[in-house]
Amino acid sequence: MRITYITLILSVLTISLYAHPEISFSSQDYDTKTADVWYTFNSGTNAQLNLKLSSTAMSQFEIMVFDASLDTELFCGAGDKSLALTDLSPNTDYCVQVTKPVSENHFNINLRNAAAETNGDPVIYLDALPNYANQPVPNYINRDNTPPDNPITDLGATLGRVLFYDKNLSTNNTISCGSCHLQEFAFGDPAIASVGVNGTTGRHGMRLVNARFAAEMRFFWDERANTLEAQTTQPIQDHAEMGYSGQNGDPSFADLIVKLEAIDYYQTLFTAVYGDPTITEDRVQRAIAQFVRSIQSFDSRYDEGRAMAPNDGAPFMNFTGQENAGKNLFLAPPQFAPGGQRTGGGLGCAGCHQPPAFDIDPNSRNNGVVNAIGGGLDLLNTRSPTLRDMLQPDGTAHTPFMHNGALATLDVVINHYNMIPNVPGNNNLDNRLRPGGATQVLNITPQERGELTAFLNTLSGINVYTDPKWSDPFDENGNLIVLETNATEVLMETSGISIFVNPTSSDVHIVLESGSYTVKVLDENENEFQTLTVNNSLVYDLCQLPAGLFFLEIVDLNNPDNRLQRIIKAE
Repeated sequence: MRITYITLILSVLTISLYAHPEISFSSQDYDTKTADVWYTFNSGTNAQLNLKLSSTAMSQFEIMVFDASLDTELFCGAGDKSLALTDLSPNTDYCVQVTKPVSENHFNINLRNAAAETNGDPVIYLDALPNYANQPVPNYINRDNTPPDNPITDLGATLGRVLFYDKNLSTNNTISCGSCHLQEFAFGDPAIASVGVNGTTGRHGMRLVNARFAAEMRFFWDERANTLEAQTTQPIQDHAEMGYSGQNGDPSFADLIVKLEAIDYYQTLFTAVYGDPTITEDRVQRAIAQFVRSIQSFDSRYDEGRAMAPNDGAPFMNFTGQENAGKNLFLAPPQFAPGGQRTGGGLGCAGCHQPPAFDIDPNSRNNGVVNAIGGGLDLLNTRSPTLRDMLQPDGTAHTPFMHNGALATLDVVINHYNMIPNVPGNNNLDNRLRPGGATQVLNITPQERGELTAFLNTLSGINVYTDPKWSDPFDENGNLIVLETNATEVLMETSGISIFVNPTSSDVHIVLESGSYTVKVLDENENEFQTLTVNNSLVYDLCQLPAGLFFLEIVDLNNPDNRLQRIIKAE
């Protein structure tokens, strides 16, 4: 009986000592041969044990898989078999038994799926990340505000995703960025004011979709952050929002860094992204900004039509007549009589919200919505999110509109722009909303209202609301495991025997502990080519072999069950 012991382990940046990079096996090639059975392993996410019987043995052998006690038979049958190792329970021993029933001659392959035990916790595998860095972007999108020193990477955006959703970034572990920017609402908040650790926010939570493609480089409603990177940690350092203000008894951002350094998955993530586990505010900012910039939406009916049209002004073939009419109203500037009364033309929406990104013009001033949450005036709000994905499929709003959440529906928003209020003291109203010095009155007809509404409904996509790569990676208890790889490497359990194939020469280094060993070289038909008895490590030169595949077997003479077998290739 020949017994080979093989253990499956989860490799964490481990290079198998038994790899032979100069050999490329096809589906017909197998690493190890015992009697009339060849077997090999596919590593990686679809790890398998493959057994192939020689043509003369096909009807003579049975292949059975048991648990280690040989009590539970998983499958039994003749012929070639493939066993998906990922189907085996983690940290459980199994035995693959290949038996020749007529003679009861058999050999065993002992397996253990030693993949990391996750206990059902969600896992991020760093070698199987979603695509953040190279998402398709339509060719008519011609702006990208990603800074050259912080390009989106899959690893960086993954770290950003974890930081974005981690409630550990708040002082009482109850609030994350994702608490106020919810994926199902286009990363906005259905509440007027978002709830923080010490009260509520002073302004409504802005939707984050397509922030990467905005012409406006500054962030927050009042544009107080010069970059997205600078914006990302301000809510963390706000007393009301996440609490690490460092003022009036609040812990500081330095205290947060100490807290994060004690969390295992951040050691793994920061090392993967930056090369070492050091956590700094700059690194946190860069990662969160990468994740936010990765959130994009280009699968709306507008995008379908724009892809087939030469420009935005041309009719869209997939639009209804009402939707095309609404698009024309959106694009065309209005004509005004003295006193700000519209007498013709369109509604002029594109003057501030330019297609195809539908982001805000960086030169815009406020839009006449100037009341602050809680009372008083708030005149400095000059930024807005994209108009994309502001509506649900049924036409209702994802979230309230404007910095104060005061306009609950799209119809109320249209009413506002139809007749801009003349608020005493508002000296920051955008000039486009006061033609000739008077606040505009668009005189929108019911038909025009319906057409504009129909067009705005075409701007909402589908994927952004459900794509897992932008979802919360934590479970409801805040659990998460980050592993560097989900690949399964195969190491053969031997004691004191190692084989190293040198890919740059014809040498095979055989490392042996002290003792007595036989080194056999067999050809593909198991004809013995050479046998050596050795007591020490040696270098075997493949140049002494004719070209072809050979079977190298090393056996400990003091313990014949202790053996190592490899395929070697001579050129």
